[in-house]
Amino acid sequence: MGVRQALCSTDIVKELLPIMGSLADLARQFAEPPLDYSPIPFWFLNGDLEPSELRRQLRLMRSIGIGTVVLHARAGRAVEYLSQEWFDAIRVCVDQCSELQMKTWLYDEDNWPSGYAGGEVLKRYPEGQAKCLARVGSEPCEGVHVATVGGQSFVRQLTPWHPAYSEGWYTDLMDLKATQTFLETTHERYAEALGDHLGTTVTAVFTDEPGFYNHFHNCAPGTVPWTDDLPAEFERRVGYSLLDYLPALFEDCGGSELVRVDFYRVVSQLICERYYGPLREWCRAHGLKSVGHVNNEEYLIDHVRYNADFFSAMDGLEVPGIDIIGPAGGWHRMPDSFLPKLAASAAHTRGKTQVISETYGASGWGLSPEEMRRLADWQSVRGVTRLVPHAFYYSVEGFRYNECPPSLFFQGPHWPYIPALMRYLTRWTWLLENTQPVGEVAVYYPIDSVRAVTTPEVPPSLGNGLAEEEAGEAGKLGLAFRELTDSLFRAKVDFEVVDDTALAAAELRDGGLVLAGRHFRCLVLPRGELSDAVEGFVTQAIQAGVTVLEGAPEAVVADASWWACLTLDPPSTQVTATRRATETGDLFLIVNEGEDNYEGTVLLPVKGEVTQWDLGAGQVDPWQAEATEGGTLIRLFLLAGSAVCFGVQWV
Repeated sequence: MGVRQALCSTDIVKELLPIMGSLADLARQFAEPPLDYSPIPFWFLNGDLEPSELRRQLRLMRSIGIGTVVLHARAGRAVEYLSQEWFDAIRVCVDQCSELQMKTWLYDEDNWPSGYAGGEVLKRYPEGQAKCLARVGSEPCEGVHVATVGGQSFVRQLTPWHPAYSEGWYTDLMDLKATQTFLETTHERYAEALGDHLGTTVTAVFTDEPGFYNHFHNCAPGTVPWTDDLPAEFERRVGYSLLDYLPALFEDCGGSELVRVDFYRVVSQLICERYYGPLREWCRAHGLKSVGHVNNEEYLIDHVRYNADFFSAMDGLEVPGIDIIGPAGGWHRMPDSFLPKLAASAAHTRGKTQVISETYGASGWGLSPEEMRRLADWQSVRGVTRLVPHAFYYSVEGFRYNECPPSLFFQGPHWPYIPALMRYLTRWTWLLENTQPVGEVAVYYPIDSVRAVTTPEVPPSLGNGLAEEEAGEAGKLGLAFRELTDSLFRAKVDFEVVDDTALAAAELRDGGLVLAGRHFRCLVLPRGELSDAVEGFVTQAIQAGVTVLEGAPEAVVADASWWACLTLDPPSTQVTATRRATETGDLFLIVNEGEDNYEGTVLLPVKGEVTQWDLGAGQVDPWQAEATEGGTLIRLFLLAGSAVCFGVQWV
């Protein structure tokens, strides 16, 4: 596959290191970290929004250690979204947070997905409805004729996607005017209502699941994303006419892989430039961070067809994010999912420290505190630093009770245990956001390979996910990437996923790949064909002394084991780990993700005094250890489903 476009712009990548203190600094506030490190729950404003009750609920959150809350417009409100009554209620919340020394994040939509302003965007700009391209037969059909190529007709249609709890339509995120209308109807009105709080009490805006919704579930099956000036933009950016090659988007034909790579690259650029970019710049201009996550992040093929590629979308946010929703242990929480590592890599390869995850939604009222903790541990050891619990409900009356439960707030059956869970999660955040990852292995993000084989013939993702084994070559690439990354991590080989933008910003020196203050000695290439630009980089990397690995996962893992963050005896794939650095020592975070207890020894590849950090109790205690030639040896007994942290003060 020849790819004409060179590696992406490096403007977004920064050479920054996390602000780190010493192990002693971390220990001093480990029991009670600052309020700014708490989880940041969605607060579903889904009732009458009575001022005294709003204040009471905020005081209750503050009493259990919540320092920041997301003000989330949700189905069940008794006040109209974006009305004066709505902003009056929001002002009550923000004023109360200011008095309590709490922070707020604004949620930028009525329910989800973001971008339509509860229907206001299309009322003001009807031409801004989402669009898709369909291939049709000879019979007349609904839509605007775009081209006829080789006897095949192609028409532009309106995407019939309804946002949640809405009878209206969704917007075209590749249409800059639609985004500008969204900013005018939503963000500017919040600024008018809360101007004196922006950048102080109000610190971020959360954008939720924007993307393309054609060929998703049963919406416009067999289509590809579209916007009216896409042909012109394609030719301007790539150098040839898209209209001459439209069949290549739908089927395999001469040169189709190249066309599809170019097409989805341009689509990715347009949504970033015309949606994520304007939102991010508006937030920056008002002293706020742009945060959130995209639609359907779980599968590589969905990165292609439902959004920009994952890294480009995350570059449009100050804080990368994901969501982990659905029944605990179910399809969204696939034990071998690469999603938390992908989000962490989108931060670490750009010099950022914070990674968020919207978690627990739609898990049902039976979700136990133990499951909540285990789900948090599974993400945290992979680099997610901060949970956005889904959700604290203002009300669970009537239909609200079954609207994406559970509520983790006072209405829920597990409320007595939630304060302890919040303290536990805050300690995770305190450690992760004040330390630096140490791994020396980079894994390439093979998005162009997936773009090349993505057509509407691949089935859409449905409510229970995507059966990748039935999704052709695109599915096989996703499965191979998942197997590779999971095998590496379970072998204790921590890594970052690197995309074209990261590689373009990397410097080859001292036998490694230097990126965002990190030194990577090994580059792993997953299944898939490399672009011309990346092939050239790999050749240079080998010449510079970087170890490049590819092939079967078991062989790659065996060769990469040199860079394992620790060694277990006996070995175990159910125990996962990561190593984090401070100015004076290392932290080793270890999680038993299995259903069996683990007993054995752990060899930490560094020498020094060892302490054990109890995430539940908030205590730091000395731990018996033995200095060996290879580092420090400790005995470990780890209960099924539990986590432990060891600190090593360097000597």
